Amino acid sequence: MKKKCKNIQVDITNIENLVETYNIYQINKDLLNYIIEKASSAEDDQEINIIIQNSTEVDAKKLILEGLEEALIKGKIRHNHINRMQLIYFLLGIISIFLTLFIHIDVIDEIILIGGWVFVWSAIELEITSDFNELRRRKIIKRLLNSNIKEKDL
Repeated sequence: MKKKCKNIQVDITNIENLVETYNIYQINKDLLNYIIEKASSAEDDQEINIIIQNSTEVDAKKLILEGLEEALIKGKIRHNHINRMQLIYFLLGIISIFLTLFIHIDVIDEIILIGGWVFVWSAIELEITSDFNELRRRKIIKRLLNSNIKEKDL
């Protein structure tokens, strides 16, 4: 059986479509997000092909690969930051909950207990929402880095 393909068509008619306004050595963020968004609809068994029709003199394939690699690195940095925040929230929550064992003023005791549980649930919410989205985005970027990129002149 023939393997299914997901083709992502990119038409670059001028330099502004390809590079950032203030840095011609960096890919346009809108273009990069467009490629990632289109690839997100590909099924796991589908091969991804990026077909670039380029009317500029700039090497679009190289810029796209560099942009994807940079996005992957930024995703890992974001993931590490989120993990640190989860750890901080969780520790603050546990410390706050245990603090209530030593404070015997009813109102303050309850406020600290509620605050502790808020910190714990914030750590859990970060795990559920942010980690899932970051891992999914990084998986898509890795697939794009291993995809076929074909550049054609307009």
